[in-house]
Amino acid sequence: METPAKPMTAREKIRKLVEVKEQVQREARENYRSNPDIQAAVEELKKKNARRFSRK
Repeated sequence: METPAKPMTAREKIRKLVEVKEQVQREARENYRSNPDIQAAVEELKKKNARRFSRK
């Protein structure tokens, strides 16, 4: 007979969320490094923001 899983504590939930966040950030960085289309899009957005904020 299998015992039911204990509910996660708040600390465990936060730890899991942090782990997932870090994994997503690692994947995003790797995707940025390996995909020239994404790099181009990010650079274009940086240029647009620089123009937008330099006018003020």
